[in-house]
Amino acid sequence: MKRLLVMKIAVTAVVLATLAACGTAGGKATATAPTGVNRPTTTSATTTTVAPTTTTTASPTTTTEAPPVNSKLGEAFTYNNGLAVTVGQPSPYTPSHSQSGASPGDKYVVFTITVINKTATNYEPGSFRATVQSANVEGNSVYDSANGIGGSPTTLVLPGRESKFKLAFGVADPKDLVVQVTPGYSYKPAIFTS
Repeated sequence: MKRLLVMKIAVTAVVLATLAACGTAGGKATATAPTGVNRPTTTSATTTTVAPTTTTTASPTTTTEAPPVNSKLGEAFTYNNGLAVTVGQPSPYTPSHSQSGASPGDKYVVFTITVINKTATNYEPGSFRATVQSANVEGNSVYDSANGIGGSPTTLVLPGRESKFKLAFGVADPKDLVVQVTPGYSYKPAIFTS
């Protein structure tokens, strides 16, 4: 009987731990991301938390507006578990002759992506995914090892550290961009707009 009770408690603990791990999906847009302990000292950034605003109307009712769901390019999106992603402003980009993914007629942009791991566990960046919509069409991912563009890194990002990498895309209109990033399978997509 005692053994059965211990087994039930153990199974309950595993189920609760699994459910807690699934709670990393949500987050919020923030003006900047926290810095990782391995960021070069020449770069300085601070964290700004976007607080809800309160509006009082003629009646005694107070309403609270939520912070914006989408971030602007250059801002950060911080997940509830502490993982923060920044998609930098796009820069013009010229693919090399050895690139893969470029299409004739596209205009090319490159983004610097920074992932800061302020969680309690290692972050696996190999499952990081990004897509772009420009005008009303999906952009093309460009892989170009000659220019140092090869997708997300594969080395684990330890708690407190950060990883920076570049992603390039062929787009219809570099001034009209929607970038969707998903840091991993248990995360909801974050949206960055121009």
